[in-house]
Amino acid sequence: MAVQEHGYYASFGYQVTSFFAPSSRFGTPAELQELIDAAHGHGLQVFVELVHSHASANSREGLHAFDGSEGQYFLDGPDGWHTVWGTRLFDFGRLEVLRFLLAQVCWFAEAYRIDGFRFDAVSTALYRHRSLHGRGRFDGGLADFFGLHGEVDVSALSYFKLVNLLAHELVRPSLLTIAEEHSGLPGLCAPVLAKGVGFDLRQAMGLPPLWERLLSAPASEPLDMALLATELCRRRDEERRLAYCECHDGSIVGGQTLAFRLMGEAMYQGMSLLAPP
Repeated sequence: MAVQEHGYYASFGYQVTSFFAPSSRFGTPAELQELIDAAHGHGLQVFVELVHSHASANSREGLHAFDGSEGQYFLDGPDGWHTVWGTRLFDFGRLEVLRFLLAQVCWFAEAYRIDGFRFDAVSTALYRHRSLHGRGRFDGGLADFFGLHGEVDVSALSYFKLVNLLAHELVRPSLLTIAEEHSGLPGLCAPVLAKGVGFDLRQAMGLPPLWERLLSAPASEPLDMALLATELCRRRDEERRLAYCECHDGSIVGGQTLAFRLMGEAMYQGMSLLAPP
């Protein structure tokens, strides 16, 4: 989950108001550092989610109308708003925006020794056409991504190349970058020097719904091997994927966790130390 400070709790941390501050709901910055050190002591890697595609429209605590104008950090006019989320969309063509967001990557990598970052809603930043902000249909043809229909924001594309170069060459070579990108943009995980965007991994968006579908089916129903093989192989040869078993998106719409689907009512009856397992 996103850990940056946010004023609207129902946003699950995705409407960020303070980009350099961990959320105060869960403790102090020093306590977060202790938690990460403890995880590293157990051989675990720690990844933080970064929301660089949009920001909270909260003008009292966030960047919106920081100088009294609609723009400054964000695109002017209707292009600067996500109509579904009610959030502001960054103007990646402004040097100040690039410096601000790149500095956040450096800060969390250095001050908290984060091992990698998952960039939320990359598609939202990449496509200027408002109908495509996180919801458009892509059929896989190159015109979807680079033609008039796709309308890729070249400034945003350049930003993600820049942030990957910064993370891998200037901050720490071992730092991992992960993209949540639903359109299937070609070259997303190719090296920047090979004209790619430079992410290490793409989040496998279709796998959590796959496990949910399989576990929700009656035990007597035969396993759909064609569906299973198709979803597990749905990637480009040059791309590595981060394969989630479950995702918070399921709980947002009222779904059950993977553990609950597997355990059922035993979740309530079989968790006591006072009773036999």
